[in-house]
Amino acid sequence: MEKKYIFFDVDGTLTTGLKHGNVIPDDTLETIKKLKEAGHFLSLATGRPAFHAKNMGELAGIDNIVCNGGYGAYVNGQEIFAEGMDQEELFQLIDECEENNIPYGVSVEGDDYFLCNSKELKEKVDDFNFWAKMEVDENMHGKDFEKVTRMLVDKSYFDIKERNTYTKIILMYYHAPFMIVEPDDKIGGIKRLMKHLNEPFEEVVCFGDGHNDITMLKEAPLGIAMGNAVDEVKEVADYVTDASDEGGILHACKHFKWI
Repeated sequence: MEKKYIFFDVDGTLTTGLKHGNVIPDDTLETIKKLKEAGHFLSLATGRPAFHAKNMGELAGIDNIVCNGGYGAYVNGQEIFAEGMDQEELFQLIDECEENNIPYGVSVEGDDYFLCNSKELKEKVDDFNFWAKMEVDENMHGKDFEKVTRMLVDKSYFDIKERNTYTKIILMYYHAPFMIVEPDDKIGGIKRLMKHLNEPFEEVVCFGDGHNDITMLKEAPLGIAMGNAVDEVKEVADYVTDASDEGGILHACKHFKWI
């Protein structure tokens, strides 16, 4: 059996998703264990920042990570590369927000700290029990920072745009009154990591469910959509398995005889 390099999205793929407690099912944890025993390389492929992705990796028993939407990677806990978002597109988004009085917040270090320009946005973030800490500076101007790694944008952005029109960043909506702005190049990060490992890209397998997985599944040699994936992900996938809380990862790995 050929060694596979398997990359898992986190929320809604490895986990049951935010609507269902966002926990890793026992059958998924057992599948991960069996895949490792069979000699396959396993990695997360997530939009989460590094510190948050590492926590999930520990829970899943996975030591390798492509994080920050493809702009960071770690192998066995060691940093391979770590970069910020595409600043040109990000600054365009900041201009849109400021021109239309849409509240937003920025993270400079890529950790759990955000600075925002709106007390109302901070209240929404706090009420949602979001993982980040947020402080308010109503005179804050996002373009004054040399680098911005992540951004939050109030849901009122939908009043001026119906969908994401950027190519290198994506506005992810997780059923909150705000959106998380992430880099959108998971597959680029995977290619870069595979080059670092000096292993064949042809052996890559990617699992995903959300809009920030579309390019990853489309360009991967084998892209697998979860049964709970959005339609756009299923349309580009090579194979659609069951939902994440219905043994989807287990069933796909058995189907392809990786375990």
